[in-house]
Amino acid sequence: MKRLSIASFLFALLALSASAQVTFIFHDGAALGVVGTTFNDAGDGSGTATVSEITLTAEAFLAGVSAGTELNGAGDGYGINADGTGDETQRFDNDLGIESMVFSFDVGGTFNTLDLRYIEESSNEGVLSFEGGGTYQLNSVTATGGEDIVTVGETFSAGQLITLTLHASAGAGENFALESFTVTSAVPEPSSFSALVGLAMFGFVGSRRRREVSAA
Repeated sequence: MKRLSIASFLFALLALSASAQVTFIFHDGAALGVVGTTFNDAGDGSGTATVSEITLTAEAFLAGVSAGTELNGAGDGYGINADGTGDETQRFDNDLGIESMVFSFDVGGTFNTLDLRYIEESSNEGVLSFEGGGTYQLNSVTATGGEDIVTVGETFSAGQLITLTLHASAGAGENFALESFTVTSAVPEPSSFSALVGLAMFGFVGSRRRREVSAA
């Protein structure tokens, strides 16, 4: 059997490293997740959160305006808190106007799945859209297994804007909450890359020593 070259070995390991999914948890169905807590602690309409060396930047909007909004969650879910009476502070709703969250990542990759809560309508409930890319309907038909999980599979680039929002034609008082989403980075984490380079160098030194012994 032919030996795998160091370059081939490194390439295979890099591919494996790049395939790891990263989950950004806003809410777990009972309480805030790490990302939700990070944004809540910021107490603002925008913020950043880093998970496994991937940085998420997000901003809350009400009818396309960020002023007077904040990313907010508690025991009931995670959503947008907008100034004014009647807003459902832990949901994406349209009580005072259509609420949305616009976000991006500092690296490119693939947006795999989106986990929501309170998805009940068969159409016109939520939308996930990628600037210059695809648009995905979020409803009880596209969600799987009654778990409110929507499979997306859309590739994105670093800094590309992604919008999660209530559908423009949603009925009055319609709403949903965000729980989490998973992404796969297009490049390995720096720490993983360093480890792989070290492993490749170790293999190279070992291979060279074997050749020297054979030549002797």
